Amino acid sequence: MRILKMKNSLIIAIVTRVTVVMTLTWLLGCALALLVMQDEMGEAFDSGLQQTAHRILPLAVDYLFEHGDGPAPHRMPVTNSVPNDEFVAYQIRDAKGAVLVQSFEAGIGAFSAP
Repeated sequence: MRILKMKNSLIIAIVTRVTVVMTLTWLLGCALALLVMQDEMGEAFDSGLQQTAHRILPLAVDYLFEHGDGPAPHRMPVTNSVPNDEFVAYQIRDAKGAVLVQSFEAGIGAFSAP
């Protein structure tokens, strides 16, 4: 009987240790996957923002050349085909930091920028 109890306690100890080690390894793997995924998503969003800026800038500069004689900041007109909820708010500033052109969602003041 005593050998059977020792055998059971040894099995319980081994199973407990293996379970704890596997659980910790799994949690560490999940944490690392989360960090990598967060970094990749940040890169994807940054890339999307850059592509949007490259597409908007020529339109805003053309608008500024056509309507640049009025008081700044100018607001780009919104067509009927575009919904009122813009997902990207933008501003174009001159070298002194004055806002030249901005979207409707940009608000009144200039964005804080480094």
